[in-house]
Amino acid sequence: MSTNPYDSQGSDPQGPSIDVAGKVSSPAIALLVTGILNVLTGLYQVANNIFTMMKGDQMREQNPAFEQLQNEGVDPAQVTQMIQGMGVVGIVLSVIAILVAVLIIRGALSMKKLENHGSARTAAILAMIPCISPCCIVG
Repeated sequence: MSTNPYDSQGSDPQGPSIDVAGKVSSPAIALLVTGILNVLTGLYQVANNIFTMMKGDQMREQNPAFEQLQNEGVDPAQVTQMIQGMGVVGIVLSVIAILVAVLIIRGALSMKKLENHGSARTAAILAMIPCISPCCIVG
């Protein structure tokens, strides 16, 4: 007995049975929603980090934590560079999350079409990793 959920046991040679397609339809849709939410979250984070980089001087003036750094003798230009550096790191991490989301979406579509078991399994595993997926929100 095969453990492949996409295996068409006992069906005609034309393709997988409707029963198998019905069993993977709901998880595939949930995986697709997770991937789409991840793309949207990543795009928001990219925009937010770009805004943070552009408004570094204003953020430095408005945030009490940065004021405390200035009171301790840290140069304001260094604080601005630190804010901009955080923005660059945030953009890089967001782009990685978007690329992972594309893989999740691709795997979800493969699962829905009953095509590539490895891609679907990889997508399901990637969707469970907390730092690169909204799995804690979606469940």
